[in-house]
Amino acid sequence: MFSKNRFRTWLAIALAVIMAIGLAACGSGNNAVPTAAPATTAAATTAAATTAAAATTAATTAAASPAADEVTIRYAHWNVGAEDEDNMERRMINLYMENNPHVKIEVVENVDFDDFLASLRALAVSGDLPDLMAISQMPVVLAEGMLQNITSIVEKDAEWAAYMPHSMIELVTFNGNIWALPAEMYAYGFWVNDEMFDAANIPRLEVGFTWEEFVSSVKALTVPSRQWMGVNGYNYFLDFIPYYINNGWGPYCHDGENFQLGHADFIRGVQMCNELFAGKYTTSALTAEDREVYEMEDDTDLWERGQLGFMLEGTWMMSYFDWTAKDLFESRWIGLPDNISWLIPEFFGISTTCKTPEAVYDFAKWMSFSKAGFMQRIDFRDNDGVEMDIMPIIEDRDAWNAFFSGAIGDYKLTFETLENAIFDGEAYIPGWMGAIYRTPTGIDVMINDVPFENASVKNVIRAAMCGSINMADYADELNRIANEAVAAARVEIDRVTKQ
Repeated sequence: MFSKNRFRTWLAIALAVIMAIGLAACGSGNNAVPTAAPATTAAATTAAATTAAAATTAATTAAASPAADEVTIRYAHWNVGAEDEDNMERRMINLYMENNPHVKIEVVENVDFDDFLASLRALAVSGDLPDLMAISQMPVVLAEGMLQNITSIVEKDAEWAAYMPHSMIELVTFNGNIWALPAEMYAYGFWVNDEMFDAANIPRLEVGFTWEEFVSSVKALTVPSRQWMGVNGYNYFLDFIPYYINNGWGPYCHDGENFQLGHADFIRGVQMCNELFAGKYTTSALTAEDREVYEMEDDTDLWERGQLGFMLEGTWMMSYFDWTAKDLFESRWIGLPDNISWLIPEFFGISTTCKTPEAVYDFAKWMSFSKAGFMQRIDFRDNDGVEMDIMPIIEDRDAWNAFFSGAIGDYKLTFETLENAIFDGEAYIPGWMGAIYRTPTGIDVMINDVPFENASVKNVIRAAMCGSINMADYADELNRIANEAVAAARVEIDRVTKQ
C-alpha cells in the first residue's frame, strides 16, 4: 500500500543523485544542479558513446551465443504513433529487434488511443491481451486481474536492484508482490508567456514563485478586450493546492489511506480556486458564449496566439512548448508555486496471458528503466533530433546528467528540490477514478450555467470552486462517497493479489 511518505523516500534518493551530479561537476557542497555541458561537448558525447558501445557489445555477444528460441511479443502503448512514423518509440522497438534477432515485437495497432483502458478491457474479455501493455491507472488494471505477478523475475535482475528507486518499487507492490514495472515519469507544471508579462508591464516570474505572485499575475494578464486570459488548467489545481497549503497532503487532501475532503485545508483550497473562477481569470470559467468571443475551441488556440499567460500541462508536451518558445513567442517552464514537483508515473504490465514473461521483461526494461535504453534515447535526441519528452526514472547520475544536458530550458530547476513533490493520484490511489470522477453523488449542481444532475464528486467540487454551492455544506457526504470507493477498490485488489 502506498503511504504519503513513500514519495519522500524516492525523491530524497533522486535528490541525492542530482546532488552527486553537482558535486562531481563543481566540487562544491551545495544542492543546486549545475548547468550541464551541451550534449555536443566531449564529456557528454563520450558518456553516450560509451553506453551505446556497451549496449552494442552486449548485443553482439548475445548474437554470437547459441541461438535463442524465437519469441513474439505483442506490445500495446498509446505513444507508439502510426506504423510508418520515425518517432522515438518506433526507433527503440526497431533497435531492440535488430539487437535481438530472435525477438519480434508486434505492436497492437487496433487500440483506441483516446480510451486505452477500454481497449485493454475488450482485449481481456476476448482473451487476447497483449503480452506487454502500458498502464496509467495501475490499481484499476491490477484489480481487474490483467497483471502477472513478476516478483520472481525482478528479484533476479541486478539492474532493477541497482537503479530502481525504492519508492517506485513500492508503487507497484501490493501485498508483498510486484505487479508492474515503473516505465515513464513526467511532471505537471506551468509554462509562462514572458512577452505578455512585458506587454502588461509586470515583473516576470521565476521558478519558485509564490501562489500570491501567481494570482496577481493571472489577474493582470486577463484582459478581455485583448482576448487575453490569465491561466488554463483550473480543474486540476486541487491536485497540488492542498500540498501547497500543507505538504503532508496528497492530491485532494489524500492522507495516504483516505481522502479528507472536509478538512479545513481542502475547503481553503476550494476557496483559493474560487478567487480565480469568480473573476473569470481562467479558461475553465468561460461559458460557450465566452469562448466564441475569445475565438477559441481549446486552450492551445489562445496559447499559440500568444494570448494565454500561464499554461498548465505535462512534460510529455515538452517538444510542443519548445516549438512555441522557438517559433512563436518567448516562453518557458516555471513549474508550480513554491517549486512543487507534481510527478506522473506510468507503468508497464505483463499480462496474465503472456507465456514468455522473462523475454517480455527484458524488452520492457529496454523501453523503460534500463540505463542502456535511456542513454540510447538521449543519443537519438542529441544526434538525430528525435523528439524526447520522457524523464529518467532511475537512480543514475549519467542518465540525469545526460537528460539535463539537452536544450530544455528551466526544467532542471524544478528538480533541484525533488523532496518537494507529490504523485498524481490516478497512478497509485486505489479507487481514485471512482472516488473522484465516476461515482454519482445524488447531488445536482450548475457549472458555467450548465446543469449536472447526479453529479460526480469531482463535479460537485467544481461547482464549489466556481461558487455556485458552499463546499462545507457537502464535504462530509463527498468524503463518505469517495472513501467508500477507495475501500471497495482495496477489496478488489486484495482479492487478486492475495491468491
